[in-house]
Parts: sequence; C-alpha cells; structure tokens
Amino acid sequence: MTKKNEFVFRNKSYETLEECCEVYGVNANSVSSRKYRLGCSTDESLEHFIANKEIIEERIQKFTFKGMEYPSLRACCKKYGIEDACVRQRARDKNCSIEESFEHFMTRKRKKMLDNPEFDYHGTLYPSLKECCEKLKISKNSVVSKSRRSGCSLQEAVEYYVKKQHNK
Repeated sequence: MTKKNEFVFRNKSYETLEECCEVYGVNANSVSSRKYRLGCSTDESLEHFIANKEIIEERIQKFTFKGMEYPSLRACCKKYGIEDACVRQRARDKNCSIEESFEHFMTRKRKKMLDNPEFDYHGTLYPSLKECCEKLKISKNSVVSKSRRSGCSLQEAVEYYVKKQHNK
C-alpha cells in the first residue's frame, strides 16, 4: 500500500516526484511542465527526460560572468535576481550577446540598489548602504568597488569585508 503523497516510478517508491527526479538527474519542474503542456502522464514525461537527458544537457550552455562559471544563464540570473527571459529578449532586440545583455541588467541592478535609500543585510533593514557600512565599520566605497570588480551583490561584498575585518 502506498502513502498518499508517495510517488512510484519503475516499481520503486519515492517520497515525492522531486526526489525521484533527483535520483535520475532530471528537472522536476520540466517533467511537470511537459506533463501539463502535452497532457501526458507523469511517467511518460519522466521517461522522456530520462531518455533525452544527454541531448538536453548539451543544449544547456554554461554561462560565465566575471570569471565564475554557472551551469546556465538561468542559474546565474537567479543568483543575482534578474529575469533570464529579459536578458535573452534584450540580446535579441539589441542584436548583442547574452553576456552584454546580462552586464546591462547587472549595471542597472547595482545602480538601483545604490539609489535605493534602504539596504537589507542579513534581515536588518538599514536606512542606506552608507549607514550599514558605518555601523559595521567598513568602507562603503570598498564595498561598491568589490561588487563591481567581482560581479557580486552588494550584500556579498559587505559580507566579504565583515569577514575580512573579523579575521584581523
């Protein structure tokens, strides 16, 4: 007897579809999306992704930003809170590379964060990045510079200098 939310595939029980997909190395969201899009069963959709796993992996291109390699553009965009569809659309509209388009959005995001009067760091909302840096006794200019140089978020740059200060 199977439990209510249990998922059975190829005569093996899994707690969830996600757990099963992880075992086979496929994306559970893709499996579900294909199932609803084509009106097929979960098993049929899962079998499709397992059978075509290598072809799908070849199609997903790695993306490099500031020397860091990401499994895909989508993974990089997710890290920085940018919509990958917007990056792709701008690249098409402006006839530029995906990298140039991504850099455009990163520049806009940094500018917006610098212009934004409030700054969130580890769940504490500071009136500004400047006040956060003053409170933590780190240089705001160093934080902004680190963010630009390495392509990390302002929060990651603050974290870097807080750790650096702590290790002194």
